[in-house]
Amino acid sequence: MYGLKQLWTDLRASLWFVPSLVVLGAVALSLAMIQLDDVLRLSWLDKWSILFGAGAKGSRGMLTAIATSMITVAGVTFSITMAALAQAAGQYSPLVLRNFMRDRANQLVLGTFGGIFVYCLIVLRSIRGGEDEFIPTLAVTLALVHALIGIGVLLYFIHHMASVLQASSMLAIIAGRTLRSFDTLFPEQLGEDIDEPRTLDCQRGLDSRRWQQIRPRQTGY
Repeated sequence: MYGLKQLWTDLRASLWFVPSLVVLGAVALSLAMIQLDDVLRLSWLDKWSILFGAGAKGSRGMLTAIATSMITVAGVTFSITMAALAQAAGQYSPLVLRNFMRDRANQLVLGTFGGIFVYCLIVLRSIRGGEDEFIPTLAVTLALVHALIGIGVLLYFIHHMASVLQASSMLAIIAGRTLRSFDTLFPEQLGEDIDEPRTLDCQRGLDSRRWQQIRPRQTGY
């Protein structure tokens, strides 16, 4: 039982498990939307040409553009981020890379980009032209919505990494994980109880000293 629990914890902390689940969800969603379009055949959507009026060629072009841009953004963004993290790991601690992999926000961002890419590919494959024309209008419209969501996720990821890569944030995260590791490895308190009389003697000694207040002239750390 402990082995399965540890395996589940390791999978959730990996950089591929959560994105893989998101991609599988995108595959299921694309197939469901295509099937829904095939069953409903909503011809009245053609009246709303501004929103749903793209033909087979236009739908293919839009899906191709979304899929290409999403996979390009994912590759470039994460490549630059890994380069910055490698430099930070050399200066501070190798735990920086491990924290990046365990960060649930990074996992969801990577899964979002991959899921949109796969969704567009599957919907693109279902479009047919000619006499037996079939355009999954709802699925194509949802792909456009996914593209807008992808832009928002990209902006959030840039803001998130700009906050995480600050020295104070990295050191705080490393310190927190280190303390939690101590609690996991040593759940019971070790050593002897604090000697109360000795503590009082130390406190009296500190109170008897003369202290000089030092005021900083500027902020910083």
